[in-house]
Amino acid sequence: MAVFNDPPPGKKPTVRLEYGTANKARRSVKRLQKQPLAYQTQAAHTLYYRAKYHKYQTKGMKQAMKIYGRFLQTLRKTSTARRPKAKRPKAKRPKATQSHKK
Repeated sequence: MAVFNDPPPGKKPTVRLEYGTANKARRSVKRLQKQPLAYQTQAAHTLYYRAKYHKYQTKGMKQAMKIYGRFLQTLRKTSTARRPKAKRPKAKRPKATQSHKK
């Protein structure tokens, strides 16, 4: 995943993502929503942790962390909803024995 890598000459980056302020984070989330689910998750995690562990963290980065955190929560909900439910075989119960006959 290339969040900040320089693209090859003559090509633009696929998605421009930023984490410096809340407004930049909102714009990045809008751009990410157009991408595949796996890319959304990877990029949002990357940007969240870059803001969280930045050496000179600002108030804007803390606000951006909240935005990315909420976005990651919605991604978790959608990914579990998309996941097919596993079919479990029914467990066979042993037949009850009637040892106490009157």
